[in-house]
Amino acid sequence: MLLRYDRLKKLQSPDSQPAESPTQGGDARGERVKPVYVVGTADTKGEELLYLSGLIKARGCEVVRVDVGTARSPDGFDVTPAMVAAHHPDGAGAVLGLSDRGTAVAAMGEAFRRFIVSRDDVGAVIGIGGGGGTSIVT
Repeated sequence: MLLRYDRLKKLQSPDSQPAESPTQGGDARGERVKPVYVVGTADTKGEELLYLSGLIKARGCEVVRVDVGTARSPDGFDVTPAMVAAHHPDGAGAVLGLSDRGTAVAAMGEAFRRFIVSRDDVGAVIGIGGGGGTSIVT
C-alpha cells in the first residue's frame, strides 16, 4: 500500500466515506492487513505525525507511530527514538546525545533501516520530515 499525497488529500475530503476496516475485516483474501508505520521526527513534526496517523486510522488502518528524532522527544509515540537507535550496530550511544546533528541524523538513518527490516508486521511506511527526517526515513 502506497499512500501518495494525492491519495492523502482524498482521505481529507469531507465527502469521502470511510472504508471497511481492513484490520478488522481483512483483505480480499480474508487476511489481516498489517499496520501502516507513520515515521518522522516528533520533536519538530509531532503535530503533523499525529494528524497523519489520525487520517490513516479514520480509514480503518492500524497505525504504528515511530519517532526517529535525535533531539528531545515528546511522549505518545509507539516506537521511541531509543528503541530505533538500539538497532544501530554500535548501539544507541552512537545515535542519541550527539552534538553534531549531521552525524546523529546519519546514524539514526542506519538505525532506522535496521529497525524497519527487523519487523515482520509492516504493511506500509509513510514518512514526513524536513531535511533531517526525510533523510532518515528514505
